[in-house]
Amino acid sequence: MSMQVVPRCDMAGVVVEKGSGVTKFDIGDEVYANIQDSSSEDGRLKQLGTQAEYIVVEENLVAKKPENISFEEAASLPLAVQTAMEGCKTGGFKEGQTVFEVGGAGGVGTLAVQLAKHFYEASLVVATTSTAKVEFVRSLGADKVVDYTKTRYEEVEDKFDLLYDTIGTTFTIFSLSYYILGYIAMYATLASRDVDCCLISESPFYLKGPGGLIDYIEKRLKENRHMVIVIAEGAGQQIKGVGGVEYA
Repeated sequence: MSMQVVPRCDMAGVVVEKGSGVTKFDIGDEVYANIQDSSSEDGRLKQLGTQAEYIVVEENLVAKKPENISFEEAASLPLAVQTAMEGCKTGGFKEGQTVFEVGGAGGVGTLAVQLAKHFYEASLVVATTSTAKVEFVRSLGADKVVDYTKTRYEEVEDKFDLLYDTIGTTFTIFSLSYYILGYIAMYATLASRDVDCCLISESPFYLKGPGGLIDYIEKRLKENRHMVIVIAEGAGQQIKGVGGVEYA
C-alpha cells in the first residue's frame, strides 16, 4: 500500500512540542521554515509535507517568525528568498555590480530585485515585467524596468555583470546573454534542480538549509527598511485536500 504524499515545503506556525535536544525554541514560539533539507552531498530532498496541520522538522531548519509579519506572509518567504539569494551567490554577484533580472514581479523576482539593490547594493538593477507591473517593480528598487511587451532584449543598451533568470526560460537565456552580457555565456536555469545546461555537463545549485538567511530576513524586517512580500491570493485553496490534508 502506498501512502499519499503531502506536498509543500514552506511553513509558518506555533511550536506545540519539542525534542529533548532542542535549545533554540520553546513551546508557544511562532516560527517559520523551509523544511526541504537539501544540504546533503547529493542535494536530494529529505522531506516535504507542510500542507498539514502538524509537522516534525529539524531545529536547524527553523527560525523565529518576525513579529511584524503575519503567518501567511512568513510562510510565503523561505523558499522564494533562498532561491533569490542562492541565485546571486551562484552567479558570483558582488557588491556594486550590475544585474539584469528576467521576471521582476514574481515570487522570486520581487525578492531578487530587493536583495540586489538593498543587500548587495548593486549599482544598476534592471528587471523585466509586463506593462501592468512596471511601476510596482520600480517601487521595489529597480533602477530601470523593461516592459517585455514593448521592448526587445536586443534594444537594451546597458551591459551587465549578471543575467539572472527567475522564470526558467531555458535556451532563451542562452541567446539573451549576447545582448545582456555582451558575450555568449554558459547558463543554468532556475526552473528545476535537474537543469539542462549548454557547454557544460552539469551545473545545478542546491538550496542550503535556511539558518542564517532566514535570520537575515528577520533582521531586515525589524529595520526601518522593509521587504515587499508577494502572496498569491487564495493560492492555498487551489490544492485543498491534496494528500488527504485540509488547507488551514
